[in-house]
Amino acid sequence: MLVMLFLPVATVANEDHDPARQETGETSSSASSEPKPLEQRVATLEEELARVEASLERLQPDMIMIMPDFAERFHVMHRAGDAGDWAVANHELLTMQQIIERMQRFDPQNGALLDNYMSGPLNKLAEYIEDNDREMFGQALEQTVQVCNACHQAVGSPFIRVTLEPPEALNMRHPHQLQPSEAPREHAHGDAHEAMGDHMPEGEHEQATEDDH
Repeated sequence: MLVMLFLPVATVANEDHDPARQETGETSSSASSEPKPLEQRVATLEEELARVEASLERLQPDMIMIMPDFAERFHVMHRAGDAGDWAVANHELLTMQQIIERMQRFDPQNGALLDNYMSGPLNKLAEYIEDNDREMFGQALEQTVQVCNACHQAVGSPFIRVTLEPPEALNMRHPHQLQPSEAPREHAHGDAHEAMGDHMPEGEHEQATEDDH
């Protein structure tokens, strides 16, 4: 009888001091009391992502940033056409079309406005550049200027007026040497980046594929 009473007591005592049960209990207790590092890391990453997104938003080009470049391309195209340098005129026109396409991605509302006003006039200019038709090119330039000024009027900036005769003091950042040439047939601006890589220093080829002219 004594033996039968003793064994259960020993068994209960062993269960109370079971290392496995103690370890499990300690782990559960510490897990509930310690901070949750994974959740903290996720929260930190979300904050960092929000800061990056805000920075990218500030860096995206808008109409104020791109219009000076657009106007300069138009000016160079005009002078190139006057000189019969249709290759340069074609290059600048294609660049203006690319600016409109990118503006539609970065700023859909203003990009659509720019496209609505300029796509028609630029397509006409492209046709006359391809035909090397200086007379029709000149007429299309005048019509394009009227469209540009109508767009400025529509957005509340009537004081910004485009002209085909800017002051001589107006500086052109692109010092083109204009000479008679023909526009390349089936030329798509930017397709030559692949071939340019063979003539560039190592490490610069990848960057060049993303750069604008």
